[in-house]
Amino acid sequence: MIETERLILRNYRLDDLEELIEGLNEFDVAKELVTPFPYTVEDAKDFISKNLILGEGHKYNFAIVEKQTGQVIGGTGVEIKDGNIGGGGIWLNKNYHNKGYGTEVYLARTVFAFEYLGVNELKACYYDYNTSSKHLHEKFGYIPTGEEITTFNHALGHNVRGIIVHLPRERYKKLEIYKNIKIKFTKVDDIIKEKL
Repeated sequence: MIETERLILRNYRLDDLEELIEGLNEFDVAKELVTPFPYTVEDAKDFISKNLILGEGHKYNFAIVEKQTGQVIGGTGVEIKDGNIGGGGIWLNKNYHNKGYGTEVYLARTVFAFEYLGVNELKACYYDYNTSSKHLHEKFGYIPTGEEITTFNHALGHNVRGIIVHLPRERYKKLEIYKNIKIKFTKVDDIIKEKL
């Protein structure tokens, strides 16, 4: 579990089903993701069943919970791939956009990946039309790799172009934004596996 000033990032639970469906069935959210659209009960059950335990299969997928309400307002994660490179992203329920939550989560996620998981590099991808994601990655020091991918977007119903960006460990260590931050990690068995 990761705790920030206003949020808790924890493993998914079976009772997160409705909040997951609500958040991912918003067109404005789904058009930025590779998730199915519409997002069904079966989609949510399948995803949650594969993400009940943090760290299983080198995947750390977190439900984002607003402390004040206890509501699941989105998701984020890190998946460790070959070469100790972390991948992953973030999504937020449309009702929680423009509150600074994306910044808070991405900061915590990045620090978790480098300081707790010990990755050498983080990679991410955003669609070329997603200016919010572009600015978020720039804010946290990610730089383009020069690579692009094409993926099918279910909400839009056609292929879209993705821009790949990365943050190497050496660059992360030099950036002021990552210094003197207050984030709490709850450790379980040294590999953050949490069964609830």
